[in-house]
Amino acid sequence: MLKTGRQFVLLLALFALCLPVFAAYAQEKKDPPLLPPRMDYGTVCKVVKPPLPDRDWSQDAGGLAKLPTKQAYELGVLYLNGTGDIATNPDLAAKFLTLAAGRKDDKHSVNGAKYHLAKLYLWGKGVTQDPKKAHALLEDAVNAGVRGAATELGNLFEEEGQPKKAEEYYIRDLKTGNPNAALALTHFYLEGKVVPPSENADEEMFLLAQNMLLKDLAKGRCDALYQIGSIYMDGIVVARNEVVGTQWLKASSEAGKPWAMQMLARQYQRGVGVPYDMEQAAAWWRKAAGFGVEEAMYELGINHALGTGLKQDIDLGLKWLEKAASRGHLPAMEQVAKFYRGEYGGKPNPQRYVYWLEQAALHPKAGADITYDLALAYAEGYGVKRDPQKAFQLFQEGAKSGSRDSIRQLGKAYRLGLGVKQNPTKALRFYRLAADRGSTQAMMAMVEIYRDGIGVEHDPAKAERWLDRAVAAGSSAALIDRSEVLAAKGTPDDFTKSMEYLDQAIEEEDDRKAMIVKGLRFEQGRGVEKSSREAEKWFNAALEPGRDSNHLEAMALLGRHYLDGEGVEQDTKKGLQLLQQARANGYINAAYTMGKFYLEGGKDTKPDFAKALMLIEEGAEKGDDRAMRRLADMYQKGEGVPANAQNALRWYFRAVEQGSVDSARKIGKLYKKGGEGVPAEREKAIYWFEKAAVLGDIDSMIELGKVYGSDGNPETIGRVVAYYTRAAQAGSAQAMRELAALHMQGNGMKRDPVRAIEWYKKAAEQGDNKAMVELAQAYAAGLGVKESADEALLWWKKAAAAGNETARQHLSFAESHGYGDTKSHR
Repeated sequence: MLKTGRQFVLLLALFALCLPVFAAYAQEKKDPPLLPPRMDYGTVCKVVKPPLPDRDWSQDAGGLAKLPTKQAYELGVLYLNGTGDIATNPDLAAKFLTLAAGRKDDKHSVNGAKYHLAKLYLWGKGVTQDPKKAHALLEDAVNAGVRGAATELGNLFEEEGQPKKAEEYYIRDLKTGNPNAALALTHFYLEGKVVPPSENADEEMFLLAQNMLLKDLAKGRCDALYQIGSIYMDGIVVARNEVVGTQWLKASSEAGKPWAMQMLARQYQRGVGVPYDMEQAAAWWRKAAGFGVEEAMYELGINHALGTGLKQDIDLGLKWLEKAASRGHLPAMEQVAKFYRGEYGGKPNPQRYVYWLEQAALHPKAGADITYDLALAYAEGYGVKRDPQKAFQLFQEGAKSGSRDSIRQLGKAYRLGLGVKQNPTKALRFYRLAADRGSTQAMMAMVEIYRDGIGVEHDPAKAERWLDRAVAAGSSAALIDRSEVLAAKGTPDDFTKSMEYLDQAIEEEDDRKAMIVKGLRFEQGRGVEKSSREAEKWFNAALEPGRDSNHLEAMALLGRHYLDGEGVEQDTKKGLQLLQQARANGYINAAYTMGKFYLEGGKDTKPDFAKALMLIEEGAEKGDDRAMRRLADMYQKGEGVPANAQNALRWYFRAVEQGSVDSARKIGKLYKKGGEGVPAEREKAIYWFEKAAVLGDIDSMIELGKVYGSDGNPETIGRVVAYYTRAAQAGSAQAMRELAALHMQGNGMKRDPVRAIEWYKKAAEQGDNKAMVELAQAYAAGLGVKESADEALLWWKKAAAAGNETARQHLSFAESHGYGDTKSHR
């Protein structure tokens, strides 16, 4: 260890070597910046390469122990740095360097191996990151006088918060004449880690580094060229000068330094320091890629894929991106995943998509978006076996990282019970949290929850407030929703405002559905002057390919309109062509629409059950929940296929995972009645009815009332009343009638004819003819209400007009027996 006094003596001695340079610097920095000397760097800095490996060591690692120490060391450095012929391979580098560092016969090779192996332990490449091992190896290398080792150790001390130790080792490496040591001190003094030895110590050290480099160049050492170029471009120590900095980078690139090649390529790409020249950029990227620089592979891949400056070649782009991705480059993994998702126009490959997402998720710097996409794949069963529990866990991880989409998906999971127990309160909390973070999809979920009373009281006012928030946030879905509501009112002012909302969705979000809706308005002349030309213009705009699949969704939507003749003149051929085009390009929902058409037949097309089944199965297998529901219905009813309750259940289960509430109710009904291969199971029926009821399904509430009321158990009558009351309050006339019957009959509860009459009246006013009959009977008998033949006849008359046969029989009897004034009710 050097004493403090000796450190400064050494430092002053080194400064003395550069007094002429310092004198020039003292002239208020008026001298021009230093350019790299003109020389053939490819020759001057040419490193003597060891012989190329005699075998593919990545495939055959046997025989390592027999290698001489020098050869093991040289192979380790070769695989660490790479050459134009051999790509870097940290795993192999670590094997060879570990072998050489453990030997004792060749001190130069052994200590050199320790120095390079320490760097691998610092980076965590080829070995598990371990600063302690790196520290020990560097101490050995420093004591052996290995040039550069003291600077690496100084960096380590600096990171550990020991600035004085760091300075000591940086100064120690100055003794070897290493310009990198002077550059390390340049940054060290600039950042004020210690009290510098002079006012302009950082600038003086930079000049010293350049002076040392000039001496190094005479010996064929060119390591510091790149760092000096970086300092000129940073403009922190000296005045920023990208032209000069680029010249140093070019010199370093010609000297064979891969990262300088990568940086030089970026300069050509940006047109900074050199003229813009993408061909030059690509040439240097290819050279850097030959050394195994993943960033260069990525740049070649992304620029060829997008055609930005280079000739667009998606296949070549994918090739380079996969090379970078296979070497652990995170952005490349993400882009390759997008390729296999079909975002670059290629055929989707779900399995490869998930594979690359899995690889990216293992990266220590993987972001929340990757976790979210992977979770979604498991939730939807896209490219991987569906696993709601794993999806939920991944959504939780994404939520912890602040992903609002993951937070929203947690709301959906708790709402539907996907991978976790159903919990409407938690669902609402997560939806609100995601909405507060700007998720317009969460805002629209809140609209649906309050509009339909899902797990909360039906509250149109709150639904409207959430819709206002979604509109203000620019949600296309909200803008179209608001536009359609206004158009339904039909006044000129409402139509004008309605079109403004559509235009906003188009201009701000490039929403293709809004374009279709606008085209339909012109086709119909709805709120605007009818114009087939304008309609065609907007239909074509919606079908224009983009970076995502929105145009395919629009294609399928327009195809459906032509098939149904909804808003346009029916054209089966055109509708099927559009749907087939969307389907061929990977839009999964198109298959179901085509299948439904063949199942039901059209104006000029007979049903084709074989085609229908094939297409609906295709849609269901690819994740279309509508196809899942229809396929399940087909198996349950034996529609176009042999009835099969087990197959029906399987597809209903899949549909529930996609959010289908009515599928949960249908599962409950299957378990309630039983079917072929599916025994009746009361508890399972209750479980599924309750699952749907929590989501606001009125029919499931009524089913629960029936199930709990069927056994006549006084202990469960409270549940019966509770479920019927919930359904009645939601507007179900049937539930009102069932609730009235409970109060009238008093099965397991106190009779209350007056309360019964209240519910019968509400149901009758909703148009329930059975409630009308019961109400008439009550008036005839004076049950819960004052006896009144006129009122009885009035309600029998209304029920009969609604088609109730029992009411007709009562009226006939009344006429034949002179009951009341039947003539006045005719």
